Amino acid sequence: MAKVDDYRSALRGMTDWDGWLKANSGLPGPRGNLELAQAAALEGDETRFETWRSMGIDLAPVNSPEEFLVFCGVLGLWRQAAGGEQRRAHRPRYGRPIHRRSKGSFAGSAFCARRYQ
Repeated sequence: MAKVDDYRSALRGMTDWDGWLKANSGLPGPRGNLELAQAAALEGDETRFETWRSMGIDLAPVNSPEEFLVFCGVLGLWRQAAGGEQRRAHRPRYGRPIHRRSKGSFAGSAFCARRYQ
């Protein structure tokens, strides 16, 4: 069995993922535990990933075990999006939602700009 499979089976049987992930993250140090991050991304759910991803720099400083949780959250959300599991609108963390413009709306903007100059 690969390390990732061992980590996945361990995660399935526990309730305190945060504490175990932080303890086995390999941080602070030169390299985080990428196999553990992959296992967390494969076994976790969107709620857990969003919680981890939303941790700010004050809660998850650089090269800390808490930063590993942020990494796991981003990796898990990316895995869901890349796998086609998630069908939702883009929700930016800050600012207004992103609106896509059709080709015609740009032409209309140019018309209005010329008309009201």
